[in-house]
Amino acid sequence: MLLDAPSTPSTTASSSNPSKPNKGAILRKSVDYIRYLKDSSEKERLERIRLEELLKSLSPKPERRSFDHRWDT
Repeated sequence: MLLDAPSTPSTTASSSNPSKPNKGAILRKSVDYIRYLKDSSEKERLERIRLEELLKSLSPKPERRSFDHRWDT
């Protein structure tokens, strides 16, 4: 019968749940995601401005009508 090696606090914490990220990794990923969202937001804002300008350039200009003329009644 083989006996398991005694576990130490350092090996127990890492071997019990090896996929659990630490606080530093969570913070780093959070900061990266916030930067990604800011970049995406800025790209979307610039695209919206570009499309609005394109729409303005393609829209017909309203005619200026003079209200000094008389209507025949």
